[in-house]
Amino acid sequence: FHYNNTITKGQELLDLKKALDEGAIDQNEYDLMKDKIINDEYIKSFFKQMDEEEFDSVSI
Repeated sequence: FHYNNTITKGQELLDLKKALDEGAIDQNEYDLMKDKIINDEYIKSFFKQMDEEEFDSVSI
């Protein structure tokens, strides 16, 4: 399994700002989502979990 992100963080941030400007999301949602995009913690934790699961399934 290989993760390939074709949308850049810059594009995600621009789309997010547009959603805020158009009223689709509020400031709190914008701040939360912006932090997630910038920090990528969700993606990091997702792959850490995937790596651990793959490791657990290997028998020696």
